Amino acid sequence: MEKIKADKWKVLFFASVFWAVTAGPSLAQSGLPLGSLFVGGGYDDDIRPGEKGAKAEKENEPAQAKPEEAAKNDPLAQKELVMGRDLTRDSLNDQFFNDPSKQEPLTYPQMYETAGYMSKSLDYDGELIDGEPSGQGSFSMEDTVYINIGEADGASNGAQYIVYNAARPNIKHPITGADMGFKVLINGVIELTEVNMDISKARVIRSYNAIERGDKVRLYTKADIPSLDPDRPVADKDIDGYLVASKDPKKGYATGDVVFFDVGGSTGVEPGDVFDIIDSRNVIRKDGKKVKGIPKLIGKAKIISIQDSSSVAFITRSVDAIYAGDEVSYSRTR
Repeated sequence: MEKIKADKWKVLFFASVFWAVTAGPSLAQSGLPLGSLFVGGGYDDDIRPGEKGAKAEKENEPAQAKPEEAAKNDPLAQKELVMGRDLTRDSLNDQFFNDPSKQEPLTYPQMYETAGYMSKSLDYDGELIDGEPSGQGSFSMEDTVYINIGEADGASNGAQYIVYNAARPNIKHPITGADMGFKVLINGVIELTEVNMDISKARVIRSYNAIERGDKVRLYTKADIPSLDPDRPVADKDIDGYLVASKDPKKGYATGDVVFFDVGGSTGVEPGDVFDIIDSRNVIRKDGKKVKGIPKLIGKAKIISIQDSSSVAFITRSVDAIYAGDEVSYSRTR
């Protein structure tokens, strides 16, 4: 038995020597340490060719500057440091987020100018009383119109007036039935070409909707579109309300539509806020009873302007039809 064991070890010894002679050169070229093949040898105990030099170079590298030091002369790095902190709402006025060079407008000019709004009162300077030809029912680009504002009211050639009207009937809240006021629609812009004492002649220079007799006019001042840094931290708010109407007279809404919410500045809504649109409409069971459906996220909307108790938003995303009466909730994600 002992002779068999000895012969067995001899065979294993000569086999290992043969393998080392034939395979050794290839392993040496690959950089794998031969010591790791034998008992007591370990790959982690050896250094690959060139590894010692690399380690030495790393040890001699200059120490990296701390992030705070590197950010001193780099506004972008400063901004990253601010973003990395646990920000509270009080710190949202940080100078980095108010830097105009990093801000983006909330929407494009025409959408902002024509979005309209909800109101219970109408502030205006005068009315559109006629146009040419006199028998024409409505007016548009390049048409001539007349307004009941003149020199006595401070009008002058070249002055521009915005033309709008109050869409009737008043908007009723789809859930509570409350009177939300009327929808103010922006129809166009006119420029005065001839001013008399009490009446002025004007040319339509922008037309968004049909301009008609009786439309209200107000001195036009170019609105500044709110701009915000897209990386601005999201404020921690709890605001819930309802979508009550849209700018355009249709039943279902989708991406790109302008809509009105029943929450505004008095509840903390600000331009740039994003709201989730949630479908929790009633469903009809098999027995015919109506029950509240399971809430599901069907879209998102961004606020572009606010009033005290309402706001205007445009739908940025929709995955299903959106309707008046759908719930809206302030979103902590953009």
